[in-house]
Amino acid sequence: MQPLDKTEFDELKASGELAKRQAHAKTLGNHRIDDFLLKQAIHRTARSFQQANGMSAEDMDMFMPMMAPPPDWRGMPSTGKVKVLALLIEFTDTLHTNSQATINTALFGTPATGAPYESLAAYYKRASYNKLELSGTTLGWYKVNKKRSAITQTAAGREGLIKEALKHFDSQGHNFKQYDNNGDGVVDYFMVFWSGADNGWANFWWGYQTRFGDSSFTLDGVGFGRYSWQWEGRPVGTAFTPRVVIHETGHALGLPDLYDYDGNKGPDGGVGGTDMMDANQYDHNSFSKWVLDWLSPTVIGCGTRTITLKDSGTTQDCLVVWPDIHSEDIFSEFFIVQNRQKTGNDAQFPAGGLTVWHVDATLNAGGSNYAWDNSYTAHKLVRLIEADGKEEIEANGGFNIGDLYVAGKTLGPGTTPASTRYDGKSSTVEISNIVASGTQITVTLSVSLGSAFKTSTNWHNLPAGFTGSFDAALNGGGPFAGKCYFFKGDSYIRYNWTTDKADTGYPKKISDGWHGMPANFTSGINDAVNGQKQFAGKCYFFKGDSYIRYDWTADKVDAGYPKKTADGWHGMPAGFTGDFDAIINGNGPFVGKCYFFKGDSYIRYDWTTDKVDAGYPRKIADAWYCLPAGYTGGFNAALEGDKGFAAKGYFFKGDYYARYNWAKDRAES
Repeated sequence: MQPLDKTEFDELKASGELAKRQAHAKTLGNHRIDDFLLKQAIHRTARSFQQANGMSAEDMDMFMPMMAPPPDWRGMPSTGKVKVLALLIEFTDTLHTNSQATINTALFGTPATGAPYESLAAYYKRASYNKLELSGTTLGWYKVNKKRSAITQTAAGREGLIKEALKHFDSQGHNFKQYDNNGDGVVDYFMVFWSGADNGWANFWWGYQTRFGDSSFTLDGVGFGRYSWQWEGRPVGTAFTPRVVIHETGHALGLPDLYDYDGNKGPDGGVGGTDMMDANQYDHNSFSKWVLDWLSPTVIGCGTRTITLKDSGTTQDCLVVWPDIHSEDIFSEFFIVQNRQKTGNDAQFPAGGLTVWHVDATLNAGGSNYAWDNSYTAHKLVRLIEADGKEEIEANGGFNIGDLYVAGKTLGPGTTPASTRYDGKSSTVEISNIVASGTQITVTLSVSLGSAFKTSTNWHNLPAGFTGSFDAALNGGGPFAGKCYFFKGDSYIRYNWTTDKADTGYPKKISDGWHGMPANFTSGINDAVNGQKQFAGKCYFFKGDSYIRYDWTADKVDAGYPKKTADGWHGMPAGFTGDFDAIINGNGPFVGKCYFFKGDSYIRYDWTTDKVDAGYPRKIADAWYCLPAGYTGGFNAALEGDKGFAAKGYFFKGDYYARYNWAKDRAES
């Protein structure tokens, strides 16, 4: 929907008409992003990131499957050669002032002047880096045999007018099937231009995008979907410019208005006038281009990287700093960084520098749409972080060059503004060391690694000699549930998850407390793990190339053990038949899997199929994210959390440990 200026806002407010207009604007839904497109972009990027880190196609389909469009989704393709229709309508008392040829050129031609808004097609070809090529036909002017005042100002009145014009051109032999680009039986997008004056923001005669409501109306075997509705010229009599329809076509593609509809709800200011979907000027931002699949951003999930960005006006360079990219719930907060220069559709941008966008893609409680938008919610879907910290945009001001991140400016947990999440917690994101060279900018970005914690500090009441360098760790099962056991040498201790401290009376000898252990399994155990699925109720102790099975209910070793690991654990690759460093069962999205670690590598075992998954071994550093420095191999032991700690996994090394969050799939700090 076309934005309103401050003068008109004040006039509507004074007249008491503003609330009614805001209510109508909300029903049109131009303030909402197309939820399917954004979900697809998030999934597409997460899959690409995981694939680059070695995740198999099978695992990606399991953990983050791509979604099919919902049955009632009717969208305009954002890539490829897309043919669209323009419909020109005039009235007996309000005749057009711009010719059909003039408007057709401004929509689909290549005028020599007026860049970057010389034509709809030229603008979107640049914005999409040549991925979207718009062409089409301009029909009209069709003259309605009545005065404009006779048109009923309702959705039905609007569609009745459009149907009349469409039927006229259909009777002349025009084929509308050519505008169904994706073959779904619907004209993907068409534009309606009418003569005469507007009657104010969010009113009937205004500029906005909507959907054709009558699904039964078809011509040439196709129905009609999204369309934009806008004036020929404002004020009446002025030369046609495509800037309005460029904005409205952004809606047809699935983009939301980024300006604020209601100053009494949520933060003000939109994105400060820096975007086509805010103020009908400049380029679409890199968030929008990412959603529309015009670029594939470089993703930083954890660690530190220094990257050189070319300008976003002519290149697809873009960064996403995404601390939760590994998470079970990837619909989260992240930061998008782009290098804006006076190039491409940003040729008139005030200055060069980095724009940093804080995006919150959290879903609503039902998971059906995004919780946030730039018009009505407590914070924005897309917010421009103002580098100068003055928050002038949030106070309903505009963008200025002080909002750009340039040499000498940094963003981090302790800066103003800070890279804080909306819940007040640190995102740990830092942006620093900005250096410009011509139109290129080099920047260092980091997301902090997890922390290594002192075992004796956080695991309480550990006896002397049992504060680190464990041989193995194991949770109790059956009658011993709620306990865990740490093994070292020929002894062990028992820890109570509920009280969060070691039980008294320990350490004890393994041979005294674990019944039926073979002589060579009473000391120097390599590791231990509990069985799952059909093996629940058992636990397994490993030493060298052999293992034993222990029954929790009987509280003793099963008969027939030890056995060779290679004989009882199926599909173990070379180098993974014994002498493991650590073993742990997966939790959360990884439940039903068991992980064996050795050196800097690991394998994954599936309890249901009772064999090693394909594609292993893999490097620990490639798939266990944000582990502290020095924790990408050589673990002493690993343990699943229990009770209040069930969502965590623990990796022990020397006197320290790292804590892993299964749901977020990353080490914690």
